[in-house]
Amino acid sequence: MEILYLAEKGNPATTWSSACRAFGPFCHKITASIAITFVVVICYVVLSLISSYKLFTKYDVPDVSNTSKGVHIDAFHG
Repeated sequence: MEILYLAEKGNPATTWSSACRAFGPFCHKITASIAITFVVVICYVVLSLISSYKLFTKYDVPDVSNTSKGVHIDAFHG
C-alpha cells in the first residue's frame, strides 16, 4: 500500500515525483495486485472460519473422568 501511495502521490518533502505520470501501466498493475491480494486474504479467512466451524462442530467435548488407570477420555475409544 505504501508503494502504491508513493507511486500515485509522490513525496514532495523528499522531492519524489509521482511515478504514475511516467509509468502508467505500473500503477495499474500494482493497484490490481493489491486489490487481488486483499480479496484472496478475505477468502482465506472466510474459508478458515468455515473449516474450523465444521471441524469443531463435528465432535463433542470429550468426557474426562478419573478411573483407576488414570484419565479416561471417551473420544479416543471409538
